[in-house]
Amino acid sequence: MEKFHWRVHSLVRRTNTIFGFGWLFHEDSEIAVLSLLLSFSARTCAIRAEHGKARTDVQQAYPCHRLALNSGFILYGGCPTDLGDMTGADLVGTLENGDAFELQLPAGCPRDLDQPATEASRKWLLLQAGMMLKRGWGLVRQGQLSNLVDQARRFLGQRGTFPHGSVSEVIAEVMSVTPARIVLVIDHDLGGGANQYSSALVAEKIRRGAAVLLLSYKVHTLSHVLLLSSRKANRRYTIHGTEFILDLAREIPLDEITYNTAVSFAKPEEIPQLIAKLKRIGNPRLTMLLHEYFMLCPSHFLLNDQGEFCGLPERGRCQTCLDTNQQGYATLFLARNMQQWRALWGSALSLADEIVTFSNSSGMLLSRAYPGLDLSRVSVTPHTAKHVRLQPVQAAYVASLRIGVVGHIAYHKGAKIVRELAREILRRKSDIKIVVFGTLDASCDPAVVQVTGSYKQARLPALIRERGANTFLFPSICPETFSYVVQELMGFGLPVACLDLGAPPERLRDYSKGQVLADHSAASVLDALIDLHRRVYLSD
Repeated sequence: MEKFHWRVHSLVRRTNTIFGFGWLFHEDSEIAVLSLLLSFSARTCAIRAEHGKARTDVQQAYPCHRLALNSGFILYGGCPTDLGDMTGADLVGTLENGDAFELQLPAGCPRDLDQPATEASRKWLLLQAGMMLKRGWGLVRQGQLSNLVDQARRFLGQRGTFPHGSVSEVIAEVMSVTPARIVLVIDHDLGGGANQYSSALVAEKIRRGAAVLLLSYKVHTLSHVLLLSSRKANRRYTIHGTEFILDLAREIPLDEITYNTAVSFAKPEEIPQLIAKLKRIGNPRLTMLLHEYFMLCPSHFLLNDQGEFCGLPERGRCQTCLDTNQQGYATLFLARNMQQWRALWGSALSLADEIVTFSNSSGMLLSRAYPGLDLSRVSVTPHTAKHVRLQPVQAAYVASLRIGVVGHIAYHKGAKIVRELAREILRRKSDIKIVVFGTLDASCDPAVVQVTGSYKQARLPALIRERGANTFLFPSICPETFSYVVQELMGFGLPVACLDLGAPPERLRDYSKGQVLADHSAASVLDALIDLHRRVYLSD
């Protein structure tokens, strides 16, 4: 194991749920699969990790090792066995060369957030703090202050708790602002387009005089959080679960409920039950938004147990898949019963006054999962890109193909597609380059792939010109419900290609510089991009 280098910065648990992050790489071979293996007296439980996330600090610490950059991992999931009976925890996996590995975690890891710190867990935390101080001093000496901030957030994020609120305290706070209406919004805390949408929604409700209660879930601390916002108040509370919301609604009935998304909530099956109970209490207006496919399947990107778009097969195949599916946050639904999942969410959907989808393809998938759904309550309302200033962008270099990819490209966003595309370019000994404007959860040859890292939205047009990208690929392997990225690139007037999945093809088929790719193999994708570049820039 001498060629493995790794650290676990945080690994915490509460009841049956575990969250952790860190980094791991092997000097000679990429990590193909990484999981946390929990051992019990009579069985084991594995929680798959998302590996391949960029860690520039690790790259700086190990400058001679190419695989150090994409060594970051995050793991989050549920285990049906009582974690209090755990006898050991290991990081296990397989290298790309086929070799298996197992790395034993120290005593006191994972740490139980519901129990006082033990001597072993205190030693673990001191060890992590010491490593953070050492790494922080190195970053200060190198002038890498932004990286230091990122590292501090990684380490301290789990500690960011809010005061515990009582029902009476929240009621008093709400009534003190004499709101015109009381609105409950249910939303995750993961960032991205769904959070942008809910932030604008909350701001608009407040502008109209409402008090907004936002129920969210803080993954770092494995706890429910309630945010109270109005013209006069802005409070955050840690609460003990969804029952708190029911107690609140019995005293101050809600006027509206907006379900934005519950992706990442522990015990996610409680959310449709909460919605149904709240409807019975005061019959508030209920709007349910389809930002992803969580209401259809615990694997909210509709990726099956093989990591591919499932196409929503018949119920029996769904159950077989869900039994072993580790995609996204599927393991948080401990019952792993598709019939139960669809029954719970189907009941909530049947109570909705309005169901909003953001593309026709999303609506079709919704009706396929729930064929008895009243479609008269379903509206298709595409997003607008008001948060982005759309302007024509002239590519600075068009003589040969320079592929652009925009976003935080994790597995479901097409990291594997980008990696295989880079390998195909190398195989052909081509001078084609790829520029990722954002992040990429995959190791690629830097001679072919450049990665800018995170950037401010307003900087994207300038970055495109500076890096010479001229033809863009949207490589997502899941059926996107909309895609702000595709809308933005079309607004820039740039050529864009996407896989034939979800909402993006609806717009790109009618876009003069668009291309929809039926064949997802690297060779076919590259040929299509070469043709698109030639058609847009080199044809007379």
